[in-house]
Amino acid sequence: MEDTDLNKNAQAMLSALDTLKTEGRKITLESVHQSQVLASVLMKREKKRLQKKLGISHPRVRDIEQGLTRNFKIIAEINDEIRKQQIRVPQIQPGSVLLHGRIADEAGQSIIGLSVNFTDNQGNAVPVESTLSNAAGYFSVEVPEDTLNELGDTLIQMNIARPDGEIVFRQEEDFNLQQGENRLMSVLVERNNLMNTVQAQASGRATQQPAVKSTTRKKSARKKATRKAAAKSSTVKKSGTRNPSDENDNE
Repeated sequence: MEDTDLNKNAQAMLSALDTLKTEGRKITLESVHQSQVLASVLMKREKKRLQKKLGISHPRVRDIEQGLTRNFKIIAEINDEIRKQQIRVPQIQPGSVLLHGRIADEAGQSIIGLSVNFTDNQGNAVPVESTLSNAAGYFSVEVPEDTLNELGDTLIQMNIARPDGEIVFRQEEDFNLQQGENRLMSVLVERNNLMNTVQAQASGRATQQPAVKSTTRKKSARKKATRKAAAKSSTVKKSGTRNPSDENDNE
């Protein structure tokens, strides 16, 4: 057997070992996840039992509530870790460039559904596709060779935006792309920047609803007042009209 074949076999074995390690870790994480979910179910039942027996404000009930909160956080972290283990870097064509990375918050939790796009250093659009971060916060964009030729020496930057289009991250350092490059980027986005739009919309709905009800009540009150006035006017007219037969009788 030639040295080239030996090298290929060795590389294949190393790749298989890496896969086994990844899959083994995934299985372990899923086992821990199942245990935590079961623990949450049992804690919920115990909390319900103690609430009936001791009351909502009893210290034992509060301890279980705190334990549930910690457990939910652990479950979320395990879920996120499992999603990260499922990330697979895509294969690209020779001569292309791979732009990829992961978007996370300050706690390291993945952020899904953010738009990833690229512009030049003046903010103008460039012929590089945009994409969205997935459940693991991962994103990837392949820039083909013809696009690289079109870009030339143009410096570009990465922008991350919320679903409403608001930019929450802009890369400070511009860069140009080289054929065959594999550029891995890590992005940190604060959760507060993601929640502002939702909170504003929620508060807007909350302030608008009473105003609509108030306007409806005023209109209803005006209608009632108009009806009463019309009824009163009609009564006055009837009482002020004399019957001709009554006049004849008086004469």
